This record gives sequence, C-alpha cells and structure tokens, in this order.
Amino acid sequence: MGRARGVRRRKSERLSETLLAEIATRYKPGQLFHTQRELMARFDAGYTTIARVIRELEARGVLEARPRKGLFVKAVPAGSELAPVTVCLFVQLPQGELHAIQSAYHRGLALAAEEHAFALKLLPLERDPERMLSAFREAGGQGILFFQDEQASFIRRVQAEGIPHMVLHPYRARFENSIEIDDGWGVQQAILALARKGARRILFVCEKVRSAHDQAKLDGYHAGLDAAGLPRDEALVEQVDIRAVVGLLKRTHEIVRRRADYDAAIAMDPRILEFLDGVFEIEGVRVPDDVRLVVYGSWGYTAHVRKPLGVVRVPYERAAQEGIAQLLRACRDPDYQPGTHLLRPSFEWRE
Repeated sequence: MGRARGVRRRKSERLSETLLAEIATRYKPGQLFHTQRELMARFDAGYTTIARVIRELEARGVLEARPRKGLFVKAVPAGSELAPVTVCLFVQLPQGELHAIQSAYHRGLALAAEEHAFALKLLPLERDPERMLSAFREAGGQGILFFQDEQASFIRRVQAEGIPHMVLHPYRARFENSIEIDDGWGVQQAILALARKGARRILFVCEKVRSAHDQAKLDGYHAGLDAAGLPRDEALVEQVDIRAVVGLLKRTHEIVRRRADYDAAIAMDPRILEFLDGVFEIEGVRVPDDVRLVVYGSWGYTAHVRKPLGVVRVPYERAAQEGIAQLLRACRDPDYQPGTHLLRPSFEWRE
C-alpha cells in the first residue's frame, strides 16, 4: 500500500512540474486553465492524482478555482522556480576560433542559468553512439544540447530515440529542432552598410566553400550587391584556406596588391581580418581612408584591432539562451515540439 502511494505521489509531482512549465511558458495571469476532466484525459490519470496536483498548484499560488467558472491562472511562476532539468552536452577539447565560438555559447548558457532551472553535464564525445547514449542515461540526462552539427549521425539517432534535443546553428544539414542563424542576411546587411558609405566595388574574402553554410554566406554577398544596385564581379570573390598559414599570407599579399580593384573589403573570419590588417599596414594601406573594412565575427582578432571598421555580430550567446529555453520546455512538456527558430546577426560601425 505504501509503495502504491509513493508511485502516485511521484506521478503527481511530475505532473505538477509539467503544468508549472506549461503555465510559465504559455499563460498569463487571469487566463482560463484546463478543466479537471481535461487533465485526467490528457495525462491518463485518475481523479485523485489530478485533484492532488490542482491542490498543490493552488497552494503555490499558481492556480485558483472560481465557483461555476473554472480554474484560472493566478500567477505565472518564474523559470527559476521550476525543478532543475538535467541537460547533457557532448564535448571535445576545442581549438582556435572554434573555441571562441563555443565560449560564446557557454556565456549564453551562463546567462540562461539566471532565468531557468537546469543542471548542465559535460560528457566526452565518443565515436560510438551507443556509448554516448549510455553515458547520457547514466548521467540522468533529460535532454541534449548540441553545439552545431559536428555529430550529425548521433543527432539523428537521438531524434529517432525521441530524446528532447536542440541543435545550435547547424552547418551541414537541417534538423527539426534547431536554432538557426541567418548568416546570409548578416552579410547582406554588411554590403548595404558599405554601399551607404559610398563603396562601389566590395572585395569578399572567405574560406573555401565546402558546405551549404558557406554557400549561404556567399549567396548573402551576391544578394547584398543586388539589393545595393552594385554589379557582381566574381573576380572580387577570394576563397582562401585559413588552415594553410603560409599560403594564406602569400595570397593576402596578392589581394592587397590588387588594391586598385576595390574600395572596400569584407573579411569573413577574424583570422582573415588579422592577415588583411597586417598586410595593409606593411603596404601602407590606410583603413578607412583608402579602403573600408568589415569583419564577420566579433571574437578573436576583432576584439583587439583598434582601427575603424564594420563588425557583423553573430548572436551565439542568444542562440544558446534560446536553445536552452526551448529544450527545457520540451523536457517538461512531452507534447511540445520546439521546431526551428531563426536568429539574425547585427551590424555596427566601430569608429
């Protein structure tokens, strides 16, 4: 008998947390809530269990019963009042700019922790999906957050298992539950900003196009030129290999010596900016007097350079905040499907 009561109590506690999360994300004070019969049918629960849940939420000041009118939301709980959700993140030791991006994600998670109740567990990235699933279950995980989609096959496995998850800024493929960043739109805004400053021939220096993500940035460049009424010239598109340092330095010198061909340049990575800025100084090219300069990304070298330039800020921190909010809601409400959410970069001139 005691065990049966314990099982019922655990079920009522789970239902209370589910409904608290639902109220926190979907309701405003004064709104009509579900009837007791609706809750019984929805959760396949008995009268006694649902009555216990309603009494608990009334005692917490969240719901109030109005005679002959029904249940109403009295107050909306803050996210920090909800029971913590265990979120797992599979990581490996990052390097270079990848580390800078992941640091931005972690800053976003730190900000999210001020508003939402969750425990983040870092688990080692493995080659074997089964070992990662086992590690997730052993850690008591309730949901998984992915930084980008380096683990695409594992993401699909998690999706097939029905585990709540969110993918931040996927590069290689589209996923049902993700926070997308519209990089192409960010590039387009940079082109328009340069055009408003009088630029007419804009050099575009990017990494070699290897994925749909890279192509989206190049498409944004072309769309920006079209929107600004500027002609396309593929000779002004320079694709470089950031990892080949010696080759990149040589290529950058060649680009700078073509300075007469362009009056503005967009460096699609802070590492590219570092090379361009260094060679500009060697060759005596003044920024912004001789050439206007824009960089895509506010991390790394961008944070240290003191020249006036335009900066496209990529909302990695906000992506992490929105991703964790959507994931927590999915963990607490089995009926909720996060779907895809689109964020856009911002542009600013740093004088």
